Amino acid sequence: MPSAVTIGERIILHLAQYSKFQQNFEAPAEVSQDGIAEALRISRAHAAIELKKLKEVAEVEERIAHIRKGPTKRKVYFLTEAGEKRAKNLKDYVEKQGIELAPLLDLKRCKGPELWDSLDEEQRPVLGMASVFRKPFRRSILPETTISLLPEDKTGMVDMPQDLKESVPALVFEDDLRQYHSHAADYWLKEGDYKERLYHLLKAKRTKEVEMMVASKGPVLIELADKDVLADLLLVPTASEKYGPRIINTTGLVAQAIGDTKTALAMADSLISSEPTEDKVIGAKLKAIVLLGTNRPKEALDVLNEARSCVPSDVTDLEMECLSAESLSRTGQHKAARDGLNALLGKEQVRKDPDAVERLYHQMGKVFLAEGNPADAVKYLSKALGLARPGDKKRIHETMYLAYDKLGQKEKAKEHATLAGIKRSGWTGAGPDL
Repeated sequence: MPSAVTIGERIILHLAQYSKFQQNFEAPAEVSQDGIAEALRISRAHAAIELKKLKEVAEVEERIAHIRKGPTKRKVYFLTEAGEKRAKNLKDYVEKQGIELAPLLDLKRCKGPELWDSLDEEQRPVLGMASVFRKPFRRSILPETTISLLPEDKTGMVDMPQDLKESVPALVFEDDLRQYHSHAADYWLKEGDYKERLYHLLKAKRTKEVEMMVASKGPVLIELADKDVLADLLLVPTASEKYGPRIINTTGLVAQAIGDTKTALAMADSLISSEPTEDKVIGAKLKAIVLLGTNRPKEALDVLNEARSCVPSDVTDLEMECLSAESLSRTGQHKAARDGLNALLGKEQVRKDPDAVERLYHQMGKVFLAEGNPADAVKYLSKALGLARPGDKKRIHETMYLAYDKLGQKEKAKEHATLAGIKRSGWTGAGPDL
């Protein structure tokens, strides 16, 4: 364990690695005072005190040298003949004692329990807080320590070694661990990273905030969809009458986005089988999205038609109508799809809502494209782009890309592919099935 050998002895062992550079014009940064402190995770002042002691007993000598790749000369330290002899004896000692040498030379290579045991009560909470982070974070959000404990890069960011992320949390008391995750959750809120905030809120058991966040930030989580997001969403309670349906819907859409059809359909069916008619409609729309995503438009249309009885006659459910148009178009019923969309565009209430008109224009463009009429598709898609908010244009650009590609206008197709963020390894003119 690191505590079984003194700091002075660790400096001796550290410098023994660099004896071959003693006669060189340039010296490695690791033999400067800062380099020694960084490697051994001690303060610069502590390194200075220990080096002074080692110089007084003639085991270390000091000289001025150019630091490799550095702009100026600095003091560097090497072992004397007496120091080399002591280093050899120390190596023999740690081997006989069964002490692992690597952590003594660089605490960054300590295993979690070893590093934990080597720290005092002031330093352990800092290591605990740092180890719950899955992603790099700003060092400035944690308390300072008298030793250089965390691997901070030149930009002030810390990325903890995977071994410590896995082992240190297991050494922390449960209440403390919840506090550390709570601290991390608040940090990611300020950073705007809702995937990480979700993870840490769950670990901190801040259940109500989890429910509120998933209900309000569903579209963001869908954009961030991956296996980790889905795994976390499946842990979110859904009993809340206020938030539960939106949580289930978001979970289903995330599952659908990553190709987990089984989970997505299970979420949809749980909503359809619930009592409130509003939930049944949400579930039907989710199921239709999943069925369309697996190329089953007729089944999607059947689900939507069955759910229509749950929608009041004086209410226009724009999402349901667009999904119906998509399903009709993909079953070859293009005229019926266009007629339905035109009927909606003719309603005064719909025309007053630019977002609704934009969505209907986009859907009409998709219908014309599916019908084999890319020219008319471009007309409607251009109108949709003119109405869309800056953050809502990606999907329209994707459809524009396909329309221009069908028209043979490759430069225009490239332009919209770029705006849609479609990555291509070489341009062939062949687009994805969007």
